[in-house]
Amino acid sequence: MVPTTRLFFIAENEKITIEWTNFSSLEMQGIYVVDPAVRSPIIGLSKTLEANERKLRCVLAHELGHHFRTAGKWITAACQMDKLLIAKIDREADDWALDTLVPSKSFVTRLRGGMCVTELADSFFVTEEFILMKLKQLERRGFKYLINTDKGSFIFYQL
Repeated sequence: MVPTTRLFFIAENEKITIEWTNFSSLEMQGIYVVDPAVRSPIIGLSKTLEANERKLRCVLAHELGHHFRTAGKWITAACQMDKLLIAKIDREADDWALDTLVPSKSFVTRLRGGMCVTELADSFFVTEEFILMKLKQLERRGFKYLINTDKGSFIFYQL
């Protein structure tokens, strides 16, 4: 498991400023901002995350994903953007976050060992939603899985 402190170390090493804030939207948990007028990128994190380390890890990793995978792909919040472009950019950030916090090899090994979503989330110290996102990511990459309803576990295979 990647320790939470490691995520903050990555941000510090990349000279990313972390700012804790109260977003006006309850749905907004984090934002990655690069402004040429400012010396370093900024990740804004919702203060509500301070009380939920699992969610914090997922959000911070996602925002770091923007730094490593999508920096330079500008999204202007003031105008209506193509929703497909926004979804693509967010998926790239999600992919970095998923690969960092839930490495595919370890994930598949645990799936094959019979772990359910809750056990996987506990094992990687992420949210259950994040685990479901990992399943979808692997499915996009050619993996398929079946749910064993008797045990709540997965049968996992690659096409």
